[in-house]
Amino acid sequence: MSAIAAPKPLRRRGRPPGDTGRETRRAAVLEGTLAVMAREGDGFSMTALARALGVSKETLYRWFGDREGLIVAAVRWQAAKVALPDLPEGPLDAATLEAALENLARRWITTVTGPASIALNRLAIGAAGRRSDGHAPPTLGGIVLENGPRAIAARLAPLFARAREAGLIGLDDARAFSLLFGLVIADTQIRVLLGEAAGQTLSDPDSRARAAARAFLVLAAPAA
Repeated sequence: MSAIAAPKPLRRRGRPPGDTGRETRRAAVLEGTLAVMAREGDGFSMTALARALGVSKETLYRWFGDREGLIVAAVRWQAAKVALPDLPEGPLDAATLEAALENLARRWITTVTGPASIALNRLAIGAAGRRSDGHAPPTLGGIVLENGPRAIAARLAPLFARAREAGLIGLDDARAFSLLFGLVIADTQIRVLLGEAAGQTLSDPDSRARAAARAFLVLAAPAA
């Protein structure tokens, strides 16, 4: 196997209060792992990756357990970038829900059209033919599916529940997620996966996010 090229230096950010440095280093490792996978695929060894990232192999095993654990953590890290904004306590109103959905949609679109997500999904599609059974580790496709879209759906469930309680939507979680996914992502992901430049595919993410949030509230409204 050829040596892994070291990723570009990561931009350092201010350390959050109470962060002893481990969280910052762990985040850098996950971002570096995504960068390596984007360039070279998922066939890396822990030894080569540790050398490229400037950490010890023992640290990687201590933090993530094994190579599969590191890949799962990297996928979860990427999916976590599609984060829900903080919502006020009490019943939701339509304006608050629309703003939350618009914010989510914007992050979702920009995340799935970013280099790391494109690379992960291309790798996952290629791995889909390598079937997994109870005696084999899950394929990258299964890892991405479980810790990407399904993880986002799970994080959205409490928001959907509050929206139903407020009488703003009438769909169950599965149908609400499917509708929102279709409105936000539409054909964007498949187009960038097929090689279209993200800027060409998505020239105005703000307008796309705003339109998706508004359409969701109309289409998901309780039946009269």
